[in-house]
Amino acid sequence: MLITPRTDGIIPVRYLIHALDMRRVRNAVRQYMTGNRHEIYAHEQCDWYVNTYKPRQAMGEMFGFVYYKQRRPIGYGLITWREEYRGERRKFWLSGGIVPEEQGHGYGRELFEFLAGFLKSGEVWLDVFSSNEKAVKLYKALGFEERWRPGPDIIVMSRKVVAR
Repeated sequence: MLITPRTDGIIPVRYLIHALDMRRVRNAVRQYMTGNRHEIYAHEQCDWYVNTYKPRQAMGEMFGFVYYKQRRPIGYGLITWREEYRGERRKFWLSGGIVPEEQGHGYGRELFEFLAGFLKSGEVWLDVFSSNEKAVKLYKALGFEERWRPGPDIIVMSRKVVAR
């Protein structure tokens, strides 16, 4: 199947246009979740894509995805190998989100099922605001278990990756 730059579905970040679309979604999701209005600017995302994402992707340490619906970016997902993060060493961490206007339609479930199943073995980790009750409920339904709370509003969760 030929994947055009904006084919509907969950598409791997292969082109700069995907990274720029990811930026739009990340900005919308961060603002919705935290109220933080600082935007990731296009030149910052281009720099990240060239100097961070592409080299780490080539080493198998980072995998990015954009979720398209009707050729519009509605979500993003990122799997990142971290040597150390929140006290845990050498783990793959998931992050991502769906733009607010598309939430509640099952896209987040589809995205995180995809991300959690992308790796063939091991364990994946994520952190979530405890106040984001819908996300906590979703992650638990997907088999993530709470591991600890490093802060008053942060929950760290993980799950084993089951080979398909």
